[in-house]
Amino acid sequence: MKNNIKKSNSSYHRWKWFSYSYLALVEIGLKKLREEINHPSNVKDIKHYFVFCKKYLFIPIIYNLKHALEIILKGLNIQGNNGYIQTHDIMLNNNALQSIINESTDNQNINTLIDIINKYYRMEFFNKILVQKIKISDIHNDIFRFPENSVKFSLDSECFGRLKKQEINEFIDELEKDIALLFKLLITISEDISDAKKI
Repeated sequence: MKNNIKKSNSSYHRWKWFSYSYLALVEIGLKKLREEINHPSNVKDIKHYFVFCKKYLFIPIIYNLKHALEIILKGLNIQGNNGYIQTHDIMLNNNALQSIINESTDNQNINTLIDIINKYYRMEFFNKILVQKIKISDIHNDIFRFPENSVKFSLDSECFGRLKKQEINEFIDELEKDIALLFKLLITISEDISDAKKI
């Protein structure tokens, strides 16, 4: 794994700030979407129709959350290995992070982070929304990046639009809970890695 590590010219802290920014953008999007779902405005233009009525705002929300997860993993790898694996493949970056963990690191925090990463990259949250019988996985964060992607999966234009108000609010609650947990995990895992490097 060490041979595949790309040295970073930026400090771990810059990567952490980037991930904070992406997570904050997700929070802003969720807040706006929840406001519009629970208290619809009288705006009736085409932008409003797609962004709020069809709930397409979920697309950049989920993409940015997944991108933040990739940056979190790469940043933690930079902190532990002084570099990261230059790929969007979340599993390779996940494996690199696990290779720097030792007994002095709180594995519960790492396992919780990995559970959240798997939830969004294996599309566990989304497979509940899909009406189709197939399960999809998106380890390269492609599905929400472009209308066409390497997974060869096209988003059903109605997948978010057919959700009921209660389902949307529950989904937003779940996303907000995961984001709050990610902010905490980023701090505690970073401290664990710093402590482990001192040993």
